[in-house]
Amino acid sequence: MNQGHWRPESDYFLVVLPTWLLAHPEFSSNPLYLGGDSYGGFIVPIVAEEIAKSIEASHTPEFNFHGYLVGNSITSPYYDDNFKVQFAHHMALISDELYESVKRTCEGQYQGNHDNYTPCANDLNAISLCTENLNEQQILEPKCKSIFSANGKMEEINRKLLLEKPSDPKWLQPSLSFGGPPPDYPEFGCRRYENLLAYFWANDKGVQRALHIKEGSIKTWIRCPKNLPYETQVESVVSYHQRLNSRGYRALVYSGDHDMTIPYIGTQAWIKSLNIPIVGQWRPWLVDDQIAGYVTEYSNGISFVTVKARTTFPRH
Repeated sequence: MNQGHWRPESDYFLVVLPTWLLAHPEFSSNPLYLGGDSYGGFIVPIVAEEIAKSIEASHTPEFNFHGYLVGNSITSPYYDDNFKVQFAHHMALISDELYESVKRTCEGQYQGNHDNYTPCANDLNAISLCTENLNEQQILEPKCKSIFSANGKMEEINRKLLLEKPSDPKWLQPSLSFGGPPPDYPEFGCRRYENLLAYFWANDKGVQRALHIKEGSIKTWIRCPKNLPYETQVESVVSYHQRLNSRGYRALVYSGDHDMTIPYIGTQAWIKSLNIPIVGQWRPWLVDDQIAGYVTEYSNGISFVTVKARTTFPRH
């Protein structure tokens, strides 16, 4: 089986980028960095390793690849999911007593299936009651109302990238013209409202012409469609980060410190699992003389950065 979480992504990139560089050789000497957030951050180290292999094989054109950056990125189920309990305790979402109890009853393993009515399951249920009405992506912000999902029904969105598809654009457009969004759409000002705006923006014919999209190549633009030919083949990319670091490529790994979906504590943990020496201890970084977050620097050019009170995946 081919390696790769969504192999078509890495293969496609390694066709498009060389083709573009051959057509635009004046850019071939520019430093190349890859970047991705959330699910995109899972793909980045896979593509980066393929680029590194291409360089080592002296393929043409040669990439001037320097490194990559990932933000609040999916990396491994163990680190992404298992550290949510510790994050909840750090953020005062659960009590000290409950945290000590769940550590004891679940023995540090909070993901996966747990038998009902066991002490571990009871503690995890108690934690769910404390956190289920939070906005996991930014725990200081309100939890948004529902938006349309892949099948046109409305459901709560608790993950960063799920399909948003209005069920009938012909019905929605008149609804928008009569004094605001249809019922159950995200409220204006909610982050999810941007997904609604993106739908209308990306399906506007004028916008598509400005982006040089070939007419007729797409019927309706949908954000993150679920019917793409993706096959999950890699559960964790920690080993990819390890190999890229050993090759000397720079990496910036950043996390919004109020994101519970991919908690910064889990990201810290997988970086520590690489056993890379720290060369710059935890310290604040500033914007306009104000603390914007904290940074720890490791050898071979990997840096871990927190962004204060923000979730860091890109906005539209």
